[in-house]
Amino acid sequence: MSTTRVQKPLDMAAMMANRAAYPPEQLLPFRDKVIAWDGDGSEILAVADSFKELCAIMDAEGIDASQVSIEWIPNLG
Repeated sequence: MSTTRVQKPLDMAAMMANRAAYPPEQLLPFRDKVIAWDGDGSEILAVADSFKELCAIMDAEGIDASQVSIEWIPNLG
């Protein structure tokens, strides 16, 4: 059974601004992965190869899926 961890509440304005400012080179290790950003987009909380796997990881770590933004990082290089 998982326990919910303390998370930042979802703030889409902050999320979009912080995500846009996130250095692209720091996303290179996450190419072709699905990631969950915290509520304000300043931190990656979980990474997986598929959405289904990401959901399982978030559940196991007590991450509230309603308070994250999920993004697939394409493998463009």
